[in-house]
Amino acid sequence: MNDRKLFISYSSRDADRVAAAVEELRRRNLSVWFDQQDIQPSDDIVRSIDEGLRTAKYFIVFASHEYVRSEWTRAEYSASLYAATNANERHVIAVLLDDVELPPLLAARRAILWTTPSGTAEKIAAAIERLDAGSSASAPMAPHTAPVHLRWEDVRNEVLDVLLNELLMHYGDILGRAGPFISWPVPITPEKTLVLQVSKAVAQNEDLIEDLRAEREKSRIAKYMVNELSIKLLAGGLAVMEPAFKLAVESNQQKLDASRRVLREQLAALVPRILVTG
Repeated sequence: MNDRKLFISYSSRDADRVAAAVEELRRRNLSVWFDQQDIQPSDDIVRSIDEGLRTAKYFIVFASHEYVRSEWTRAEYSASLYAATNANERHVIAVLLDDVELPPLLAARRAILWTTPSGTAEKIAAAIERLDAGSSASAPMAPHTAPVHLRWEDVRNEVLDVLLNELLMHYGDILGRAGPFISWPVPITPEKTLVLQVSKAVAQNEDLIEDLRAEREKSRIAKYMVNELSIKLLAGGLAVMEPAFKLAVESNQQKLDASRRVLREQLAALVPRILVTG
């Protein structure tokens, strides 16, 4: 394992996601200081953290709304920023777990938007490789900017189906996460991931979830009918029945459009923010 030690700073409320990312970083042969695994029961906690900060070359901030509200984590990143300012070999990288507004000094640093444990670890490792190679001066990473937000009315129909299925498939897992908003990444293409900011309070409304399931079924049936009837129309040979088939296609398309409008309204309540990465 190499000696490029990473100090991990995070809020305890985000521990599960951070621990998963730490595991992925270690699989990439990176040396990581992580308090859950590097502070023993008999250790002096403050001294252990101070030692971790002193020996780390990279300070990785897993930033969330909980993180920036914590006095303890603010003390950690203040110490790291001071060290980085006074030593060129120290670097600070922020990982955004949600659309948190970073403190000014931290906002000017490199930032990575959370997707999955593996995907996030890969981005951290790539950033470290660039910095170790000394390429940051000639090709710096972009400073943190506000994430791009996508409105539900701008989500394409095929993507809408993917996001809806993902939410309903992992509904139990989402409910098990801590915090008022749960970030749930959904890869759309190899280059693009949509991060759904799920409202925990709304997700606990079982009636809404059942309405979503029912509306999804209506949409599925209408879509199936449109496709099947359209195929028969294209095949021809319907003779006097062709006008009736055209009316049936139009009727089912209207049902499909209406169902998708309802789904977008329901999803906007459940997921008030969609962040675009990639």
